[in-house]
Amino acid sequence: MTATALLLSILAATPVERFAREHPGSERITSPDGARLLHASGFLSAPAAAGPVEAARAFLAAEGAAFGVTPAQVLVLRGAPLAGSPAAVRYERQVGGLPVFGATWWWAWTAGTASSP
Repeated sequence: MTATALLLSILAATPVERFAREHPGSERITSPDGARLLHASGFLSAPAAAGPVEAARAFLAAEGAAFGVTPAQVLVLRGAPLAGSPAAVRYERQVGGLPVFGATWWWAWTAGTASSP
């Protein structure tokens, strides 16, 4: 019965709660209602062999819901460093081809840690 309760609690967790559980040492700022992350930093993210843009896309595929990224939004690449350069990847969120105000998403990393937005 305990295993079932644990499984149900995991399945019922919000994306923000899942992010916090998966990245317990991270610094997080949530929206006033707690429904999405406004900022997160100090967590490890798996690198992508192909480069920072691919690593950011993989991160968003896994964790985007915690930051309010929905299937209706399109992420348009607006800036990226050269491979091997420590800098930020920047995406603009769009719905129906129009930018979402205040919804630019940044993914930056240094020495194996990542931070966003």
